[in-house]
Amino acid sequence: MPILDNWTPEKAKKELCSRLQDAKRGRRKWEEIWKDNEKIVYGLDNNFQDELSGPITSQIDVEREKASEESNGIYVNYAMRDIRFMHSQMSANPPIVQPRPATPDAEDRRRADASDRAIRHGIRQYKMPDNFDRSNLNVLVYGTGIIKIFWNPYLGEVLDFDKKTGEITLEGEIDVSVPDLYNIFPDASCTSADKIRFVF
Repeated sequence: MPILDNWTPEKAKKELCSRLQDAKRGRRKWEEIWKDNEKIVYGLDNNFQDELSGPITSQIDVEREKASEESNGIYVNYAMRDIRFMHSQMSANPPIVQPRPATPDAEDRRRADASDRAIRHGIRQYKMPDNFDRSNLNVLVYGTGIIKIFWNPYLGEVLDFDKKTGEITLEGEIDVSVPDLYNIFPDASCTSADKIRFVF
């Protein structure tokens, strides 16, 4: 039978430090792959073909050899070309949410219409197409894309101001962003997204 384990501040600090170190060790193997992907896609290093190996880089070497013989060393980065094509297709066909009434009843239709208006407002307000585009690009380059959505108490209109302490109380607002994957450390023991226990 599960038992609730109440953490003391000391135990919480020790446990969180241990989990963070495990997450860093688990992600380390992917960081090298991410760096290789960046070099392939963005051409960050002119000599990257000497440092990498595999089917993708082998094909790039072949293209470079052909280019050197035919056009004075000018070559086309087909990895970037293909990613730009796939990214444009994903941007042109974003996910769609369309509420539908469960019954022909007038009240259900009004609720579905209100939900649709709220969704459209959220898409515009929080610039969801831009966030999806950035996340999709991360998926294509790194294999993983994350959209962070949380309640930020430091956004929104001012509700109160304490002149003595200088403290400002804000109403809060939903905050949507696409974090840099190098700043994300997920649970290293998870095998799928729905089994992640924690993320740093």
